[in-house]
Amino acid sequence: MEIRRLWQQDVPQIAFPGLSASNLGREFGVLEEELPRVASLEGSIVHESVRGQGLQRHFHALREQRAREQGTLYLYATVHPDNGISRKNLEAAGFTLQFTRLMYGVF
Repeated sequence: MEIRRLWQQDVPQIAFPGLSASNLGREFGVLEEELPRVASLEGSIVHESVRGQGLQRHFHALREQRAREQGTLYLYATVHPDNGISRKNLEAAGFTLQFTRLMYGVF
């Protein structure tokens, strides 16, 4: 078993898109002046050797806490429709499916 210290780049990230075009808040009707208080969960990948141990849910909780500390009002995430495990983990964290559409060039 390999044991190593996790660095910032090893931990799934949270994005604070501000007023950029990638801000998902626009798709949900967030007012322009509140867009700086939008965050989104970025990709989570758990190595297959440690799946089933609740790591993705743990990372969701850590990132949600970080978003709260930054004053975030709106937290969004995207997940591929075929990724049932990630969707289940997001739903367990309180997220709800809002819509399905083409993103990142795939559906």
